[in-house]
Amino acid sequence: MTNILVADLDNNRIYEEQLDEETASTLGGRLLGLTLYSKYSKEGYKDPLVFATSPANKSNLDILVSGRTTLVGRSPLTGHAYSSNSGGKFGQSLATNGYLALVILGESDAGVYIDIDKKQITSKADLSKRAITYGDSATNDCLYACLFDGTKGGVYGRGGFGKSFVDRNLRGVSYLERNIEELTKEEEVFFTEQNEYLKTKIPSKGLRSFQDQFFAAYIFGLTFEKNFKKVDSRGPNPGIEKLIEQLEVENSTRQYYDISDYVQVASSGEVEITDESGTLRTVKGPHNQSAAILGPNLGVYNLNLIYSLYNLCNAGVDTLSFGTLVGGVMDMATQGDLTTKQTDGIDCSFNEFDSARPEYDPSEDNFKVAVKLLRKITDPEDQSNFTKALRKGVTKFTKEYGHPEYAMQMKGLSFSAYNVVGHQELALLFATSSRGPDHFRGGGLMDMQGNTTAEKVYNLERNGIVCDALGIDRFTRITNNAGLIRKFGELYGISLDEQQFDTLARKTMVLERMLLLETADVKDIDTLPKRILKRMEEKEDLESGQNFKQRFEKNLEEYYALMGFDKQGVPTRETLIGLGIE
Repeated sequence: MTNILVADLDNNRIYEEQLDEETASTLGGRLLGLTLYSKYSKEGYKDPLVFATSPANKSNLDILVSGRTTLVGRSPLTGHAYSSNSGGKFGQSLATNGYLALVILGESDAGVYIDIDKKQITSKADLSKRAITYGDSATNDCLYACLFDGTKGGVYGRGGFGKSFVDRNLRGVSYLERNIEELTKEEEVFFTEQNEYLKTKIPSKGLRSFQDQFFAAYIFGLTFEKNFKKVDSRGPNPGIEKLIEQLEVENSTRQYYDISDYVQVASSGEVEITDESGTLRTVKGPHNQSAAILGPNLGVYNLNLIYSLYNLCNAGVDTLSFGTLVGGVMDMATQGDLTTKQTDGIDCSFNEFDSARPEYDPSEDNFKVAVKLLRKITDPEDQSNFTKALRKGVTKFTKEYGHPEYAMQMKGLSFSAYNVVGHQELALLFATSSRGPDHFRGGGLMDMQGNTTAEKVYNLERNGIVCDALGIDRFTRITNNAGLIRKFGELYGISLDEQQFDTLARKTMVLERMLLLETADVKDIDTLPKRILKRMEEKEDLESGQNFKQRFEKNLEEYYALMGFDKQGVPTRETLIGLGIE
């Protein structure tokens, strides 16, 4: 399978292309997406979009491959080349149609849809088909508007690619949920073996439960640490106590993790909420990252309110970008660096527990602040300076208001809900990721391989890249996949030994970095936010006698040497030549 589908919106035509042998050897996923993005950019196309799938996605063994697809393009939010990742059915549809990727070039003069099955660019939506499309926020110039794969599918959440569709006058990409092709005997044996292997690794509660457990060890809300602490300098946190009580009532469907002094919400159950129309309905809980960022991160400790805010974000905003933005706004207002005169009259300060009013729970008042800001973002009539700044995300918002130190972000992307202060591997992962600190850097933390922190970080990224290439969910199979990818390659006539396996992953990481360097300032490209560095400086490693910041800086030097980068984090000429990157 070496064909791709190219949709040229400038000329209203769609056609197939066959990949050359070198590009086809990337297998699929992130490296294929980056390679095609780089290729078409060099040919003069402005900001191409690439949906890259994997041949394995035609197997329909959801536990193994989950239909994952990588979307590569220039992020409206960060301004850099970015790779977003989603489950859903689209990757499966591309693969069963015989395509490794869909490449979208140019922009249309009027609103259009791309129909994968008919190979057409059309002005009318086929409502009988599933579609990748965006919510209302994308049409309001929201830079963190996401894409949805159907109403119950995956989400290309991070990067703001909903805005990319709007900028191209592309209303959606429609496709049929196709029947799976008949597998060859070799494919059937291979995929069945892998499927059975994963069943032994996943608890009976199912994949979602397994993912939550995988996350649990290292997550907490970094931006507003005190909101996640059970106990701080003021004594017990009543909000966390209330949240634990709610979670323990139905612990068969909802989980929480008591990790040292911190609590992480892992909400895989259901709850009844009252929506904006006043209708009572049952909704599923958000991913635990969203639960953390929209919940305790904002001083919201009520499950119904957390679920409600998550569902309100279905207007098409990335929950992590939105939650971090709101947290930054509330932090600025609380510290007196943002006044009601600047916020269109809204008091955005954090509401706190008050010992003088023990019955008071600030969750609802903090929830109301978040909802007010969300409504401003999604209201097309609201064009105030404050609202326009909100739509740009936390990095640009805090800069415009003169206080960039409040933005918990790197490379323009807001933080996921992970603690990197006391975890050297995570700190290095987030700092060196060319995409910024997105939550996919967390997959595999329970199986870190290597003798040094730099080696562990490289191996984790390498194994994740293989998961992307195979369409595998990285939180269920992020381990050394050398044997797996070798067998997979044999099925499709691609021979990969251990060295080639390593080169494939290294090339992905270096190409991604070179694309980043086209738009990013080299200075401090792999640093961490000042708030984190300050905390790291305060923590001492008893074994080495260094503080955590000094250890981080040493790990960064070792990582650069391992990757073949100079002291500023730029790949050397020798590294580029060795990997065949021009």
